[in-house]
Amino acid sequence: MKSSSVHSWSSDYGLNVIEKIIWIMLNWINNIWLSNSYNRKVCVNYFVPNVSSCYWDVSYDKMTSPSRTLSNLFMSQFPWEKVQSEVSHINVLDLGCGKGNHFERLQKWSNGRIVSYRGVDQRSDSNWKKIINSNENVSFVKANVIDVEDVFEMSTNFIFSQSSIEHFQYDVELFNKIHDFVCCSTKPVVQVHLLPSSSGLRLYGWHGVRQYTKRTISKLVHMYLDDSYVLLFELGGMFCNNAHNDLKRLSGRKSGVYQMFDYEKVSMSYEDLLKRAIVADAERVQKYPSFYALVIHSNSNGSVFYEH
Repeated sequence: MKSSSVHSWSSDYGLNVIEKIIWIMLNWINNIWLSNSYNRKVCVNYFVPNVSSCYWDVSYDKMTSPSRTLSNLFMSQFPWEKVQSEVSHINVLDLGCGKGNHFERLQKWSNGRIVSYRGVDQRSDSNWKKIINSNENVSFVKANVIDVEDVFEMSTNFIFSQSSIEHFQYDVELFNKIHDFVCCSTKPVVQVHLLPSSSGLRLYGWHGVRQYTKRTISKLVHMYLDDSYVLLFELGGMFCNNAHNDLKRLSGRKSGVYQMFDYEKVSMSYEDLLKRAIVADAERVQKYPSFYALVIHSNSNGSVFYEH
């Protein structure tokens, strides 16, 4: 099994009308099929974010989607001190790093605990050079992420991805290769993968290969269930999903609303709406989460470092 979904058809390279319809149908089937049937070795939690200013100010960017803001809140509230105690020196491998901006974000959220950072992406970016020139122990590799075995460093102990796993046609194969690296290592390794839920089919449309459910995430991590702690955090829900639609309306993706309203007023209105949506969703476990945070802790020193 190479893929967690019933297909490996990527929408990233353009689809014609018929292909778009088939892609939607395949993902819809994949998402509804026994969506809540999962291996109970995956510990499922609902993330209740702290939206006080000390976390909000380092997590929210103007007119950012609810899922990205929730992901940032999760990472800003991650137990970085405990991670550092577990792995000693935090050496990051960022899968599908894009422009490489997550180095500075991770450094900010961890309060400067990142010792080294390596980003890998199949496309290079001019921003990489700027980051390398101003930061020691930062490197980037242009490579297909599925060939991850070629970019690991012996010191790698924190593997991270933000909204990238859904773009890889053979996601299970990728996780198998990461598992091979983890098994060959005698040191603790922590992984955090931020993934779109099934709500993403309606919210984002043609994006990547797939979305995820608890069932398909169980397939994605099955190789870890006997030797690692696997925790799945559900982020957001109904109110955040509605806020995403409000964002599309306010940002003028469907119309020229920026020409009609003052940008600052619009962005302040949306920020308040989003914060209220996050708080409302946190009051109860949501049937349709907005996003997932998958945490895998391997070769641990005997304790689960992160439980909600």
